[in-house]
Amino acid sequence: GDEVGKINALSVMDVGDIQFGFPSQLTVKTFRGSGNIISIQRESNLSGPIFDKAEHTVIGYLNSMFAMERPLPLTISFTMEQMYGPVDGDSSSLALYYAILSSIANMPIRQDIGITASLSQHGQIQPIGGVNEKIEGFFTACRAAGNLTSTQGVVISRTNINDLALNEEVVQAVEGGMFNVWAITNINEGIQLFMGKDAGVRDRYGRFPKDSLYWSVEQSLSRLTSPKK
Repeated sequence: GDEVGKINALSVMDVGDIQFGFPSQLTVKTFRGSGNIISIQRESNLSGPIFDKAEHTVIGYLNSMFAMERPLPLTISFTMEQMYGPVDGDSSSLALYYAILSSIANMPIRQDIGITASLSQHGQIQPIGGVNEKIEGFFTACRAAGNLTSTQGVVISRTNINDLALNEEVVQAVEGGMFNVWAITNINEGIQLFMGKDAGVRDRYGRFPKDSLYWSVEQSLSRLTSPKK
């Protein structure tokens, strides 16, 4: 199905000499505020410095997109659900950006896709480590939940393609059309996959096309800015 403000961010767990990937549900809630971000992992002393840096990078890009004329009129709260140990790294930063947009615009995200990619402050999609373990971990989770549906898969950065060395089971599932690996080069490709919407590009008047995702985001932000009557 699909959910608002929820996305499958992929992680790697180290147990001794063994590494394996698994999906974590990253969730976001947004509400009227003054541009603050609440990282529940950080507030609970469970996040590392790279994770915290990635969070602020996402907010920097979000502000550059939607806060050039006025501050963001909302507070963002996010967490990696049911992760009770330390978490670090920047591979969930693109997932965080998508989940924030989903929450603001009230636009649901597909739950049969996982994602592992880093986002720069300029909106570039960056590579991450452990890409094979993360894809294989999500594949295993999908299979364990029932039969593969052919719609499931993982989104990665195109710059990670040369790092792929997936096990034969995953390779056969992809070749047979039962599982997917999507390599994206820009934010808009991921928005199309996850939400079935065009992100939208501002016209010469600074407006996004009506019914684009970014148009919906700006409409929601405008409602937060305007006091209730």
